[in-house]
Amino acid sequence: MEDQVKLRRTMINHSAPGPEAASTVRIETLAFGGDGVGRIDGRAVFVPYSAPGDLLRVRITSDKGRYLRAEIQEIIDSIEFE
Repeated sequence: MEDQVKLRRTMINHSAPGPEAASTVRIETLAFGGDGVGRIDGRAVFVPYSAPGDLLRVRITSDKGRYLRAEIQEIIDSIEFE
């Protein structure tokens, strides 16, 4: 039983960034519905109110296993449309 608890703690500690962790992501494309899509550690992250080309500091709001959802904390760089 103790080994199972240690294994679970290890899995939790080495999973995706927690809800309070900030990550940097470059938005690559838009998803159906309008959320920007980038990648963090190989997993898709959906960020509302973002556009392709944006470099953002985001806060992970939910971890859905195969993908993440995040909110913008800071716009580091963005492209300008003419």
